[in-house]
Amino acid sequence: MQTPTILREREIRAALRMGGTIRGAFLVARKDSPGYEFLPYIHPSWSKLYLPLRTYDNKADKTYRDVGRFIQVLREIFCFAGPVCIHDAKAPELSRFKGLRPEDSPPGGRSLHSTAPSDSSEEAEE
Repeated sequence: MQTPTILREREIRAALRMGGTIRGAFLVARKDSPGYEFLPYIHPSWSKLYLPLRTYDNKADKTYRDVGRFIQVLREIFCFAGPVCIHDAKAPELSRFKGLRPEDSPPGGRSLHSTAPSDSSEEAEE
């Protein structure tokens, strides 16, 4: 089975029904004209990558302006109770994550086709 490079809500729901879990999640804050939008990256048990959440039709990243709405989805629909950090796009600390989209990755960051950390945690201190 090929490792996916994108993730949609329907795929998460289907995998969770089959026993999959969410191992970690974080948000990348992207600055735009009215303020910020937040792109979730999710580390599902069926992938070695932190994957960006995509829209239903896979035409765009699934971003949130309301962080609370994403936390509600993460907790109530995806059954993830772990911590969720927010990082600014291109922030140096993002260099430790594998699978970032180029527009979020800091200079020299890891490619979308790299593997996730072997300990499956989002942060080293977790």
